[in-house]
Amino acid sequence: MKCIHIVKNNINFYFIKTKKFKNSIIRLCLKEDAREVNFTKRNFLTSLMSYNTHNYKTRKLFQRHLEDIYSPGYNLYVGRYGYNYITSLEIDYLNPKYINEDNYLDKILDLMKEILLNPNIKNNCWDEETFNIRKEFFSNYLNEYKEDNDAVAYFDSVEDCFKDYIISKRVSGNHKDLESITKENIVEEYNNLFNNKGLDVYILGDVDYLSIINYISKMLSNYSFIQMKPLKPIIHDDIDFAKKEVHKDIKETIIINYYDLSKLNKKERVYVEILYSKILGGGSLSDKLSKYLRVENSLSYYSSVSVHRNDNYMYIITGVKKTKVDEALKYIDKAVLEMNTNISKQELNSTLNGLNTDYKRRYDTMGKILGQYFTHYNLGLPLPDLYRKNILNIKIDDIYKMSKKVKKIYQYVLVGDKDED
Repeated sequence: MKCIHIVKNNINFYFIKTKKFKNSIIRLCLKEDAREVNFTKRNFLTSLMSYNTHNYKTRKLFQRHLEDIYSPGYNLYVGRYGYNYITSLEIDYLNPKYINEDNYLDKILDLMKEILLNPNIKNNCWDEETFNIRKEFFSNYLNEYKEDNDAVAYFDSVEDCFKDYIISKRVSGNHKDLESITKENIVEEYNNLFNNKGLDVYILGDVDYLSIINYISKMLSNYSFIQMKPLKPIIHDDIDFAKKEVHKDIKETIIINYYDLSKLNKKERVYVEILYSKILGGGSLSDKLSKYLRVENSLSYYSSVSVHRNDNYMYIITGVKKTKVDEALKYIDKAVLEMNTNISKQELNSTLNGLNTDYKRRYDTMGKILGQYFTHYNLGLPLPDLYRKNILNIKIDDIYKMSKKVKKIYQYVLVGDKDED
């Protein structure tokens, strides 16, 4: 799939042409250093901007307008990838050639302009009714994770393990910062949204991409953008091993172990670690964690491995009975240790076949296609065809070498006091 890269007014435009879908997507990505961003304020700002606008002052009016232009999907959201912080607007709309209406693409671009440049602000204040509605909604949103014991355990443990690093900050935000936000100072956040940021625009579909580029360039001509390369992954190899045990009035017990990956080289970070994590705990009953925790010893309800590449850590999470914690920890350590010296050709080949199938499907949907180009240009990862070719060259010895660099740094146990045999 061909991608055309054009730079105009210091904005990077990426046009990915495909006739595979009846819809098209425009995604704008503002890029900056996460260390300079108030996560709560920025995420709340996107919540306000996506609710209504100056010309459509109520949610009902805004929804009506969307219906008038064939209900395009849109989303404003934020993400952190190591030190890279990205604020995105994505609009998913019907290809104009399927609509018997003049200037439909212009109407979609006008919607983008309305959301980005015409927020519901008057006299340097956000509309009070909108502000209050969204602040209450956002406060409830920040509490949603408390309904999921795995999420409670994860956020509690990651905040403690990485307390001296930006990793410990929830990208969604926190209640303390939310309380300090006013309808006046959120306007200051909006006024600083565009200048001196990197901006990438992805255009996917069979559309007049030059018209889109010209429109967006003109729309944002009053702002200064910079060329921003991906920031290096976070290094935290100075963390000493620590343990934490917490008791809560719940019916399950959860173990999370954290491992530092700071010493991995580029090849290991891009190609080897995914093989490592899949063989260790990819979610099938044949992976090493499932073998010891579930199949052979019936200790665990579930287990999985998650790798945060740009944060340079991996964690293992599993749910067990509280009387089986010590035994489960022993088998987790055993599974991790086996990654140093005991990987079979069958394990490697089975994992490679699964990844090969997965990467063949990376062009199945518009979201997957955009995801591939986003991670390629923003995080430096190879596109699927090159990835599939290069990963086949990884050998068992490569995994052994990487495994010796994996350092256990934190052990967290959330004990459910209502957990009974």
